[in-house]
Amino acid sequence: MKVLWLSNVPSPYRVDFFNRLGERIELTVLFEMNNASDRDKNWAAGTFKNFSGFILKGIRTEADKSFCPTILRWLQRGKYQIVIISNYSTPTGMLAIEWLRLKGMPFVIQADGGFFKSGTGKKEKLKKHLISSAEFWLSSGGKTTEYLVAYGARQDGIYVFPFSSITQTDILAKKLDFDEKKKLRNQLGIQGDKIAISVGQFIHRKGFDILIRAWTRMKPEYALLIIGGGELEQELAEMIRQNFLANVHLVGFKCMDELYQYYMASDLFILPTREDIWGLVVNEAMACGLPVITTDKCIAGLELIEDNKSGFVVQADNEEVLFEKAEYLLSHDDIREAMADNCLDTIRGYTIEKMTAVHVDIFNKLVQAHKFAHVPYIG
Repeated sequence: MKVLWLSNVPSPYRVDFFNRLGERIELTVLFEMNNASDRDKNWAAGTFKNFSGFILKGIRTEADKSFCPTILRWLQRGKYQIVIISNYSTPTGMLAIEWLRLKGMPFVIQADGGFFKSGTGKKEKLKKHLISSAEFWLSSGGKTTEYLVAYGARQDGIYVFPFSSITQTDILAKKLDFDEKKKLRNQLGIQGDKIAISVGQFIHRKGFDILIRAWTRMKPEYALLIIGGGELEQELAEMIRQNFLANVHLVGFKCMDELYQYYMASDLFILPTREDIWGLVVNEAMACGLPVITTDKCIAGLELIEDNKSGFVVQADNEEVLFEKAEYLLSHDDIREAMADNCLDTIRGYTIEKMTAVHVDIFNKLVQAHKFAHVPYIG
């Protein structure tokens, strides 16, 4: 099976997925650029081992978007049974969609997530035009499916896959006990009776200002680590200083191996985001047995977190409720322990291995039962 996949940047988790998928099919992936300009330079992809990956030449238009007219040469060049577009909101993806529509060639749009925004403005009309132009769609779950349908996708043309950045070996066999966590904390130099952790870029969208304000009411023995880095680092540091929060610490970017040590040393994960079309850090935290508090603007939370079972989903920008839920979980060891087990049980269904297997199954169904089987993609 020959598949052409269009993406924006070779992020580490996507390259891991493409390498595994490339073991099962003949896969070519076209990336718009080497990296996103707003990411830490250490956030680098691995080697393209089992698929043919190419970086297109083009002009960067945003941090993670480019205009690459050379995409048309690839669409004209070879014969692919399936063409998948996951960068449908970039200039390159839009150009590819319009060319495929003009040629009458079916294609698939893949969406990690999304929030429907009602309105009749140009942006919403364009999104509906692009999404509805596909023949089939790949969705990360129920909320993403609702989003795709709202923008014109056919319900019967949507296939759901488990979206993840973790492998089976990343998931703890069982949650760590107190002594194991204490040992990790000593190694990392972490102090506090209980430890909450948050991970992400220091940008407004992530909502770390809300989390810091919530922590002004927290017990001093309950520590908060915010790991990442970015444009708001000085502003967040000033908030911490002005509120005399000796139990809140900003930690710089950590590679995945280091980051997992922090996850495992902690008691609770919090993502106070104002919008994440998925939020893969939720997957990572659950793989380490951490209960999760996140917001109703995080697709991963809406898909993976069940209130009172694996954590809580709270309203975005609500520091009072965020504090109440965090204080409740940090103060109740038995409830946290039960949630840790539930998180591990849930996340075992969301691995790169399972994501790969589901994609191969979907591709086989499309080729065997639909019009992709005999479509030559030749200009």
